[in-house]
Order: sequence, then C-alpha cells, then structure tokens
Amino acid sequence: MRWTRVGPLLGAAFFLAAGTVHAFVQDEGEKTAKDPSEVLAALQTDYRSATRGAREADDPKAKIREINAAFLPKFLDFAKGNRGTEEGFAAATQVLQIYQATEDDKGFDAFFETVLADYADWDQATRFVGGIRGPHAEKRLKRVLGASKNPEVKAAALFTVGSLDWNWGDPKEGAVEKVRDTFEKVVREYPATKAARRAKGNLFEMDHLQVGMEAPDVAFVDADGKERRLSDFRGKTVLLEFWASW
Repeated sequence: MRWTRVGPLLGAAFFLAAGTVHAFVQDEGEKTAKDPSEVLAALQTDYRSATRGAREADDPKAKIREINAAFLPKFLDFAKGNRGTEEGFAAATQVLQIYQATEDDKGFDAFFETVLADYADWDQATRFVGGIRGPHAEKRLKRVLGASKNPEVKAAALFTVGSLDWNWGDPKEGAVEKVRDTFEKVVREYPATKAARRAKGNLFEMDHLQVGMEAPDVAFVDADGKERRLSDFRGKTVLLEFWASW
C-alpha cells in the first residue's frame, strides 16, 4: 500500500500507547510516528501564516473570522487527543483564545470546564488565566479560583480580576478602591507568587507614580560614570527615558 503525506494534519490517525499520545502520518512504504509537538508546531505555523495573510484581504476582520472557523476544529481535535500533555495544553490555550476572539461564550464556557479539569493545578495555567478578558471575565476568573489548588494559578486569577479595571495604570472611573483591594489581597494571600510581585508594583504605581505626585528619588549613573540622583536636578526640567528589551 502506498502512503503519501498530504499535510500537517490530513490523513493523521491518533492512538494511545504506554500513556503517550502519538500521531501517525501516511508516508511512502510504511507508517511513520510523528511527534505530537511537531504536529502542533506545523498547525500553529499554518495558523500564524494564515492570520498574517489576512491583513492583505479586502475585509481583514471577515478573513480572520473565516480562518478562526477553519482552524478551531483542528486545534480542538488535537487538544482532545492529547489531554494532559504539554502539547494538549498549548492547543487548549489556543482554543480558548479563538473562542474568546470570536465571542463564542457558549463554546468557551463548555471547553473551559474541560481545561480546568485537566490543567487547573498546572503552573502553566497562569498563561491562559492572564489572557481572560471580556464581559464574562470576572465570573470565569472566580471559577479558576474555585477550581485550582495551585497558589500561582489562584494568584494569577485574582491579579487578573484586578487588572480588568486597572487599565494599564489608568483605573476605570469609580474602580480605584476595588482595584487596590484586589491587588492587596493578592499580596496578602499569595505573598510568594509572581502575581504578588506584580501586584506590589501596581500598588507602588498607584501610590507614588500618578500625575502630579513627587517623583521617587531615582539613583542612576550618568554618561560620565558618576552616580547621580534625581533630587540633584530639583527645580530643573528633566526628561526621564525608560526602556527595556525582551
């Protein structure tokens, strides 16, 4: 029998052996095992390429909707076939992102329960938790708080609740106290987590870096290698430029 590869997922069959999901693609002469990470990488590459190409379409938004509709079942099938694995988690996260982008609340909530059942206690779950947005975000984040036993995940969920109104340092009107209370709760209840460190930074910004407040006395080394402080320039107009690379 002649087997020919026709695409990253086409003609693929999955089976479970020794607790690990493997994918087989049709190849000439014999069946050849394909690592799930390679299958997923090919799918992700195709998806990114398609979405980039959508920018050139006459109606980019409509094209993106078409692409999401085409790729959603592929990511969904892969996620279901690789539950409990790193690859399955990555695909599940992509599924949630597509559901959220297409505002498919019914699809999101149904699959969200499956994701919580499989990954709520994984450290990596902070990745999709931090990306939950939209009108139902707070309800979903509270669901994470109830489902997970992992302090990092619970802290990330609570931090994201505060971030919904934080608006990158420009809190929504009337929400300042709610935001403060939420960030303080993250620091108080999950002090050793990454989210707590971020919450402390946001609280510092609220208390010290608002327009009209006196700037912190920053220490730095000038172009001549001399250590200076911002207070050395008190009474003068100073331009501070902060940058980072990552």
